[in-house]
Amino acid sequence: MLDNREDKIQIQGEWLILGDSVSKGIVLNEENGRYEKTPESFISLLAARVGSTVRDLSMFGATVQKGLALLQRHKDKLPKNGLVLMEFGGNDCDFLWPQVSEDPEAEHLPNVPMENFLKLYRELIYKVKELGLTPVLLSLPPLDAERYFTTFSQKLNKDNVMNFLGGTTATIYRWQEAYSAALPSLALETGSYFLDIRQPFLLQRHPEDFICRDGIHPNEQGHRLIAKAVIERLSNLLAPEPEPEPA
Repeated sequence: MLDNREDKIQIQGEWLILGDSVSKGIVLNEENGRYEKTPESFISLLAARVGSTVRDLSMFGATVQKGLALLQRHKDKLPKNGLVLMEFGGNDCDFLWPQVSEDPEAEHLPNVPMENFLKLYRELIYKVKELGLTPVLLSLPPLDAERYFTTFSQKLNKDNVMNFLGGTTATIYRWQEAYSAALPSLALETGSYFLDIRQPFLLQRHPEDFICRDGIHPNEQGHRLIAKAVIERLSNLLAPEPEPEPA
């Protein structure tokens, strides 16, 4: 399926991308404070390396439930072979922070609770397989909890939110990490490929240098880090098995 000769990956069929704003290539413009799609996204960098068409159906704010809806909407126009890179969990694990701010003592659930997240992701994977496509699950890039807290709590009651978090923004990091950590087992269970794009960030001396000021979106430097990891690890995963040496 994959040929990495001459420094160029080639895959039979189309590459399909399903995910949220990270795989959409959304970054925060540090000068004007607006979210924009960067031409240097890891998907764009990947597309420049592959010999196949890359079609990105990712959407800002998408959860895995939205991913299912997108697949259903476009399924009749999708190819019958190729890879589907999927990147979900960042929005699924998030909370409705204004509600938390109003009543921190109430029970608050994430947008997609873990059990339902895994159920829906499993369903998405099997629907992808039914289309003859090969699912590849991406882990979540890490977030910068302090920056993210500062971003979403600007107009909220920070004390109430911090009370809900147990007095530390590290709770946000651990919660997001739990969703990412559930993906390798899901990939193994469903016979899918898994690519860890989180580790390259964590191996940096200053991971925050690769994340936008909002604390949750990789910046262009971060996208280059992801692209490098995907290309290297996908090559290792899908490279043809070497032929056995003659006896």
